[in-house]
Amino acid sequence: MMRALYLAIFDIPVMIVFCLAVSGQDRRLREFIIVFAIALVLTLLISALFPARTPLFHLIGPYPPYVPATGIGFERVVNSLRSGALLELQLHELHGILTFPSFHAASAIVFAWAGSTIRYMRWPIGSASFGMLLVTPMEGAHYFVDVTAGSFVGLGAIIFLKVLMLILRRQ
Repeated sequence: MMRALYLAIFDIPVMIVFCLAVSGQDRRLREFIIVFAIALVLTLLISALFPARTPLFHLIGPYPPYVPATGIGFERVVNSLRSGALLELQLHELHGILTFPSFHAASAIVFAWAGSTIRYMRWPIGSASFGMLLVTPMEGAHYFVDVTAGSFVGLGAIIFLKVLMLILRRQ
């Protein structure tokens, strides 16, 4: 169940796009796409400055008794990136990349916000988003600070769009 909630990052946005399109909420659909893109760009920019490490290996060791949804191959990739030995990521070799802030956390906030206007899907989308946020430390092998920062990135992206819309309306 935890793994399914963590991997829902791929399913929830499809559901949101479909439901917003079917319900005729074109404006909210555009807002969702913009906010999601802003959250992604912010996460990428911040994570470039602060490469993440996982508490999994730091606290438990190289052979954890539990393998999260991200797998355990990311530690080699992250260490290589941090040392400068790896300069280019191969998409087919990625086993999950940890970021500070957590993009799963940012996405969960954005998904819950976007789904809040879909009357018949508000609770399912909100519940799945909240569940994804809750399992991110375990299944994503994140520190809680990664999840907290990711949540702020999601909120910041929403606030940024709202402020931008207010400024554009006044002009």
